[in-house]
Amino acid sequence: MEFLTSVSYETGEGSRRLAGRKVEIRSDGGLSLKRGLYGIDGEAGERLRYSIGLTAQMNLLGNLAVEVDAIYKPLRVAGNTTDRPTAFSVLTWQFPVLVKYGWTRHRLTPFVEAGPSFGLA
Repeated sequence: MEFLTSVSYETGEGSRRLAGRKVEIRSDGGLSLKRGLYGIDGEAGERLRYSIGLTAQMNLLGNLAVEVDAIYKPLRVAGNTTDRPTAFSVLTWQFPVLVKYGWTRHRLTPFVEAGPSFGLA
């Protein structure tokens, strides 16, 4: 489970358009609420659990949109294995491509999204 937040800048109706459709660009960041990696012996643990990235969203029809993310998540692990201190880093990129449906309820804007995620490590 992660806590994610984003910062976006809303532009006028005439700007940031692709194929006649409005495009939104925002930055995202998050922190994991649980420990991520553990060693086989249980002594190694992930130290930093954050992610940052960029999101582009294009509105399709009504409340339907497509969203593409580029998320950077470094995994830095430190611990003791075989009686020696061990530390290593793995730099990962995730690229989710999501279909998003949103609606407005009073002052809230809930949404549901689903799709595949591609990654590089």
